This record gives sequence, C-alpha cells and structure tokens, in this order.
Amino acid sequence: MKKLFILLIIPFLIFGQRKYQKNSHVKIHTKETRNNYKINYTFKNHFKEKQEVEITLNKRDVDSDIEKLGIPNWMFDRYVPTDEEIKKRKKILYNGLYKQDGNMYIVDYNAVINYYRGSLKIVSDYLIKYLKKNKIDNRKNRIELAMKFVQDIPYGIPSENRVPSKYGGYKYNDGIYAPYEVLINGYGDCDSKTFLFVSILSHMIKPNDIIFIKGDNHLLSGVRHNKKIGGGQYFSFEGKKYYICETAGPGRPLFGKKNTDVGSAHLYPLKIK
Repeated sequence: MKKLFILLIIPFLIFGQRKYQKNSHVKIHTKETRNNYKINYTFKNHFKEKQEVEITLNKRDVDSDIEKLGIPNWMFDRYVPTDEEIKKRKKILYNGLYKQDGNMYIVDYNAVINYYRGSLKIVSDYLIKYLKKNKIDNRKNRIELAMKFVQDIPYGIPSENRVPSKYGGYKYNDGIYAPYEVLINGYGDCDSKTFLFVSILSHMIKPNDIIFIKGDNHLLSGVRHNKKIGGGQYFSFEGKKYYICETAGPGRPLFGKKNTDVGSAHLYPLKIK
C-alpha cells in the first residue's frame, strides 16, 4: 500500500470545516499541495495529555484509493438478471468494496478494512511508539489510545457529492468517507470513523479480536477482552467476551462504555486476508 509519514510538530493552522461537532482542545487542518495532503492534528489521549501529530499523504495515490469506494447509482435501477449482467454487477460491487446482501447493495466492511489498513499502519506504529516511550505499552492502553485518536476527530455527516463514476452516471457510497477522507476532511460520521479506527487498531492487537456492531442507524466496533473492565459493558459472541468501542464522538467514552443506544444489532467479525 501507499506511504504515509507521521512526525511530531508544534505549529497548527485553523480548521476550515464548520458543520461538525468538535471538542475545544482539538485542532485539525489539512493543507493540500501539488503532491501531498498534510494533516496537522492535536488530540488528547486517555490520560488527558495533548498529542500533536502531522500526517503526510501522497495526494495522487490517496485520491485514487478514495475513488475506489462506491458504486454507480444506476446499479439500483431495475435490470434483467442475465448471466452476463449478474457477472458484470458482481465485478462492479467487488471493485467498489461493496457486496450484495439479499436484495440490497451494502458496503463490505471487511473489504474496506483490507483495502485501506496497510497505509494506516504507520499511524498504529506512532501510537505504539508513544506508549513504549512512556513505558505504558499494554493491550488495553493500545485500545484506549487508538480510540481517543479517532474519537477526537470532529463528528459530522459527510455530504453526498455527485462524483462521476468510472462506470457511468454518478457514484453512490452511502455518504461514507474512506478512512483517508476522515483525516483529510477533518471530520466523519460513525461509519467513517469506525472504519478508520478498525484500520488502525488492526495493527495494534490481533485483528480477529475485532468485531463490527451494526445497530439501528449506527455502526461501531467491539473488541474481545477477557479481563473485566470496571463499569464496562460487554456481550458474548461465539463463547467470547467483547467490549464496546464507541468512536463516533465528540464524546470520549472509555473502552467498554457507550453513550449511544444501538438498538437491535448485527455482528460482523473482522476478517483479514
């Protein structure tokens, strides 16, 4: 996957987006150059200490990757299900990181993570390096720090831009940002921020310990954890205990705690190829 670099920095610029919910201590701004996106970001870790990060993304590679997520709007039109048409649609879904679920076309959670996670490993490495430097590196702190990194990114609903699809017509992506876009635009909704969080955390703990939780109009994740967490809420799945990771924001609930009622939920284990 593509290269991404992180450095500690001191100066910050003012974040231009206004239609979002943001914690007062957060600063996030993206500067676009001919070749790169440079993201300056300040967040507070779970020890309430500020961390200052610069993330540089290769613009050409990132733009190409962002374009991948989504399918053309005409896929939702009526069609004659010939073998050739079905084969064509399956290819479009696969290439757009989507899948068919009954009569619906939905984002393929595992496909999204498998495609984007490689370029976000250096974010994971930065967080682990911080914990090791301060001699507090353990599994729970890795989860908590990754949560705070994503939680503090302002919460906002992505706009539905009418972007042309390479298959004709306009692209449909459920109003979801690719993990890169959350960082570049400086905000995201529950789905987009969950994808970013899981992409990062999948390099910090065993990926098969992560599960997606799809509730009523809400998406979050859960992590397998055998040790009891004081005040934490857990659920059992296939005989294993999982605790909730609520990363939508702008609230900052700790690992195992939630501030949103997900209603009835469907569980989707993370599968890394």
